[in-house]
Amino acid sequence: MNNYSSLCVPIPEPHASRIVDYAKGLISDDDLRKLEFHPHVTIRYGIDTNKAENVVKALGSFIPVRVMFGKTSAFMTDNDQECDILKIDVFGASLERLRKKVEDNLETIPHPWKAYNPHLTLAYIDMGSSLMYMGNNPVIGEKIVVDKLLFIPAFGGKKKYITTEGKVEDYA
Repeated sequence: MNNYSSLCVPIPEPHASRIVDYAKGLISDDDLRKLEFHPHVTIRYGIDTNKAENVVKALGSFIPVRVMFGKTSAFMTDNDQECDILKIDVFGASLERLRKKVEDNLETIPHPWKAYNPHLTLAYIDMGSSLMYMGNNPVIGEKIVVDKLLFIPAFGGKKKYITTEGKVEDYA
């Protein structure tokens, strides 16, 4: 359970299943700590509201989010962490624009990382094991367009979709 809300781009089918299947087949059971079963790209974690309607007011309507998948890489952690984060790099100017809108119009916690590094988390794996998993993947170079965002409220609240028209819908 998180203390703050987040806004994400949910990866639609068939890409989501392909990505999860890729991660399942790639990572050895010995290295795997936790697999991500709901692929998404986080726009911003640390939003200090539990209401999707507040995010809608901050964003207004928006154009569909266009992203392109890059290589498999990792956030390799230092001794303070217990695992590496295996990820797929993601590129898209609309991600940056949406993040800026959120940060300019909503209360957010300061982010410990200086730069926004859009990515899709595949799994949490043993520290130091990520090098063997980096490189190509089945979605590298593919582009998708997503017409809704996913709002994940703090403290386990009910997830909501936010459409390009600025409507709030129940998460399915």
